Amino acid sequence: MHHALEIHEILLNIFGHCYPPDTWQGASNLASLARTCLIFKEPALDILWEELDDLSILARCLPEASHRTFADRCYYSFDRSLTQREWDILRDYTRRIRSIFIEDVGTLDQESLNRLSKPPTTESLFPNLCDLRFQYTHKTTSLLLLPLTSITSPHVELSLELLAKISPSLRTLFIDLQVVVCHRICLSVITLAHLSRTPALTQLDFRLRDTLPEQTSPTDPPLVFSNLHTSTIFSPSLGLVSRLLSRTRLPAITKLTVGMGHCPSNQDLSSFLAIIQTSGVGQTIQDLRLIQDYSSSRKVPLKDRPLFGLEDLAPCMAFSHIRTIKFDVEYQVHMTDSQLLTLVSAWPRLEQININQSRGWNTRGGVTPNGLLQLLRTKQSLYRVTLAIDTRGYTETNIPPSHGRILPRAFRLIGVVDSFIEAESVPAMAAFFAGVVSPCEYLCHAWGKRALKDSTNADVYKDRWEDVYKRVRDAVAARQRS
Repeated sequence: MHHALEIHEILLNIFGHCYPPDTWQGASNLASLARTCLIFKEPALDILWEELDDLSILARCLPEASHRTFADRCYYSFDRSLTQREWDILRDYTRRIRSIFIEDVGTLDQESLNRLSKPPTTESLFPNLCDLRFQYTHKTTSLLLLPLTSITSPHVELSLELLAKISPSLRTLFIDLQVVVCHRICLSVITLAHLSRTPALTQLDFRLRDTLPEQTSPTDPPLVFSNLHTSTIFSPSLGLVSRLLSRTRLPAITKLTVGMGHCPSNQDLSSFLAIIQTSGVGQTIQDLRLIQDYSSSRKVPLKDRPLFGLEDLAPCMAFSHIRTIKFDVEYQVHMTDSQLLTLVSAWPRLEQININQSRGWNTRGGVTPNGLLQLLRTKQSLYRVTLAIDTRGYTETNIPPSHGRILPRAFRLIGVVDSFIEAESVPAMAAFFAGVVSPCEYLCHAWGKRALKDSTNADVYKDRWEDVYKRVRDAVAARQRS
């Protein structure tokens, strides 16, 4: 055997390419490699046991101490308490586990979970675990009883209303918790208060209740998340988020996403941005996103949608570190060239500006091609722009079709959402974009989002933009050949 195959890291690399270990064929091959020779055993088992998605495997690797039961499905169970030798065998496997992802404890019964939670020593059953994820059910709460206390730098994703539901003695398990993701479960303010005392927490994604009953006293201390960098908040309304943030401090936040069920009024938006500004978030925020959930929102008639313009976004100009700004709500957007350029001038490091990609601007106007060109020329840090283009009367372009170097090389996308375009403007717009884009860029198809398809003549405008895209691709291809 070549001496290179005696190096553990090289074998890990080779075995990792055989088959995905989470497939039956991959697991079978790794098990065969582990039985081939002593040199192959350790790296093969390390890969085979790196991730665990079924706790019954822990029972199946000790056949003398377990059995199968047949009810409505097949369960595995320990017949008795484990001996020291069996604990040693079990720990030889579990020390290799880096990730546990359980949607249901499934085929391991409750009594066996209780046995696993009481090892004969204080040593952790999973000494190298760094990623724990499970869905909240009455069964999976038993996972919290497993000896996990040796986790020192975990990435833990728990889809449950967690620490308010477990005993104080178990809360020390999460002292180094870094990530909490609860997209489906509403967290109470009590739970958020406990999470705010988790010093290592860097990401918190959660859903708010329809009301905040715990938040009644102005004398309540603020919730301070000292190291939280990223947060996504799902809420029925933007007003509820504002109420929560009014008593929350996020001194390290860089990315804040708010998903809401209903279209916020202009006053709701103004209050939200004011609270961000006064709470200190504006000093660190780099990525701000407000997104209305299409599936849960009531469709507002076009005539009743609030008008959205520079005056609504003006408070964001105080957030000088902004790199990404994304708004996608049921507004009628009105923004001229000069207003857009005024807005982005406040953000020297702007990389993405995305306004109503899914819902459109819902107006005949927009930013003119010349205004877009000024934006692209003055903001060389940009790599994604999504907005409506006003093509009315645009039948000629002064951009040489062979230029193709206006955008920075890192640029990736120009989206034109629900931009209206007449047939006579198609050649000019194709010449415009052919003079702007280089081979690494592409245009986002217009009128393709579900919220826009019911608009009058949407198919006609979509076909015209398709014609623009085809002409641009042809022009770029011809430029590459020449």
